[in-house]
Amino acid sequence: MPCFKKSECNTSHIKLIMFKNNGSTASVLWSKVHSYDFMITDPYPYPAIFDGQGNLLYEEATADTSYIHSYKVNSGSENWATKLFDLDLRTPTILYGDGKVIATYLDDNTWGMVNSSAVMDASNGNIVKRNSNIIQNDNQILLTGDNSHIVFNRLLNSKPTLQEYGVSGNLVKSIDFSFFSSSIHSMKDCKINSRGDILFIGGDGVVCYKAGVKPPKSGTWCTNRGSNGNTNSIN
Repeated sequence: MPCFKKSECNTSHIKLIMFKNNGSTASVLWSKVHSYDFMITDPYPYPAIFDGQGNLLYEEATADTSYIHSYKVNSGSENWATKLFDLDLRTPTILYGDGKVIATYLDDNTWGMVNSSAVMDASNGNIVKRNSNIIQNDNQILLTGDNSHIVFNRLLNSKPTLQEYGVSGNLVKSIDFSFFSSSIHSMKDCKINSRGDILFIGGDGVVCYKAGVKPPKSGTWCTNRGSNGNTNSIN
């Protein structure tokens, strides 16, 4: 649970707190506090996710940096910290699947209009693949049952486009979705069914996109700001 506090002396604190579930009560298991000069860094807290492998993944940013941190859930010890870029993104997406971490970030070529993504090795934080300028809104990305990640945007001839990236971060396919509806703007307009198909719901109807037709297993995929088993309405 990230929290944020400004003090009267222009010092900002971002605190990450892990609670232990005691049944009817909860107690603090561990916490991390990072302090900043608010007037210089303008820090911003983000949600954290669990990878289902005993680790907590958290993206933290200031006015001039973006980092991904991996902590052990039980002890709070840091596994690794990876710098994404020298800019921050106020509503990033961070996902885990098949030993990889996928995170969105802002790079210096986007000017705040188009964002980028990075695929990292979850064991050490090393960046496997960067894809620049592929996400028009940072919440337009989700992880599927077969651990591909899907990006919906309007980057191809200003038309709605669905792009599928494999586990390694390489582009697998790109589909022109302009035939469907101009009303789809983000991943909030889609669902994933029990077979792993992606259903786009818009004013013009429903489109089903086959992406990993095997049933998603518990703990193998997540949606925007989700964690293992937290689905976007599996039906």
